[in-house]
Formats: sequence, structure tokens, C-alpha cells
Amino acid sequence: MPCKLRLRPYRLVNLLRTDLRVVAERSVATEKQVTCLQSEIDTLKASVAILEAKTHKLEVRVEDAEGRARRCNLRIVGFPKGMEGANVETFLEDWICKTLPDAPLSAVFVVECVHRALQALPPPGAPPRTIIARVLNYRDRDVILQEVHKHGDPTFENHIIRFFPHYTRMVQFQRQSFTGVKRRFKELGYTHMLLFPAKLKVLHAGRSHFFQSPEAAWDWLERNDVAGTPDSVVGESDRRPRGTAEVHTAARRST
Repeated sequence: MPCKLRLRPYRLVNLLRTDLRVVAERSVATEKQVTCLQSEIDTLKASVAILEAKTHKLEVRVEDAEGRARRCNLRIVGFPKGMEGANVETFLEDWICKTLPDAPLSAVFVVECVHRALQALPPPGAPPRTIIARVLNYRDRDVILQEVHKHGDPTFENHIIRFFPHYTRMVQFQRQSFTGVKRRFKELGYTHMLLFPAKLKVLHAGRSHFFQSPEAAWDWLERNDVAGTPDSVVGESDRRPRGTAEVHTAARRST
């Protein structure tokens, strides 16, 4: 009995050593696994960043392609349903030529296709659905918009007909972001125009200046000491237009 008591502590120490050895081996294995997992996570993060960059680039290309595909389109509001008859393209060509006789349309002015906007049928008494018309030459589209802007909205059987460009939602947001700075350039007497899809061109001292964002235009005005504007003319939202990322986010939310 005394002999067994003397041997028991040694056995306990051996058991503890064995347990510690197992724990140490498991700790080493766990550290290796954690290191491998961390390496895989870093690789996945890098892959995600690359994919996000490619996705953004593709989104920009798709948006640009869709915007350019719509460049020849017109949004026409006000035509009552059924007015077009059997051949809506021919009807619209003839009506535009008769309504805008002085418009410098091309010799091959053609309305390629026409359809109503894809939305639910309006209830009785509600405004008719918008017509989307595609002309062969985008210059004809620009001429029509300029003539309507110059002479006012035409009418058809006592219905006011309004013409608008058919921009994508993103392009529409981008163009609207230039409103404040365009107003300021107009007050200063600068000749300016908004190019497609959303680039501001300003003529100053015989030179053309191009701005890809309203922030760049405001910075140019500040550098030329002409940015001061009363708050009654340009609001705070116009003074500090949203950045490109915010414009993209707002456009996505409204989609």
C-alpha cells in the first residue's frame, strides 16, 4: 500500500505530461489551420476586390451602351391611345414634318419604330402612356427637341404633345446634378452646353472647357473668382452637388 502511494504522483505527472503534449500538438495544428484559413481569406478578399472592380467596369459599360442605344430615342407624351392608326411610324413621320415644317431635318428622316411605354394601362381619364419613338439619325432627334424648345409644345387634336430625350435613369441623375452650376454659368453670361451623356462644355475667352462633374465646374469657377452667388439664386444643394458615387447610389435606389 505505501508503495502504491509513492508511485501515484509519478503516474499523475506522466498523465499530465501526456495531456500537455496532446494539447501542444493540437495547438500547433490549430495554428497551422488558422494560418491556412487566414491565407485563404486574404486570397478571397483579393478576388472579391478584383471581381467588384470588374463588375463596376461592366456596369459602367452596360450603362454607357444602354445610354448610346437610346440616343436616337424620343419620349413623346400626350398622344391619345389609338390616334396612330395601322402604321404608327408613318403617322409620326408625317405629323412631325407637318408640325415642324421649318425644322432642318435630314433628307432621310425616318422613324424606325414606335411603341408605348411598358407599364400598366392607365384608368379612364388618366393621361395616356408615353410613346417611345426611335429615329434613324440622332441629329434629327436633336433637331426636333431644339425646335420644340424654341417654338413651344405642339398640339394634336387639342392635346398638348411634349417631347423629351429618352435617357437612362443614371444619365438623367447625372445630367440633373449639373443644374446649379449651369444656372451660375448662365448668370455670368458664359456660353455652355451639356453634352451626352453628362459632360458640361463651357466657352470662356475663346477656349472650350469640359467638365465631367459639377464639382469640377464649381472648382473652376472658384479658381477664376466668379463662384460667389446669392443664396436666393443658388441653393445649398446646388453649391455642393453630390459626388459621382452618391449619384450612382441614388439612381440605384430609385430603380
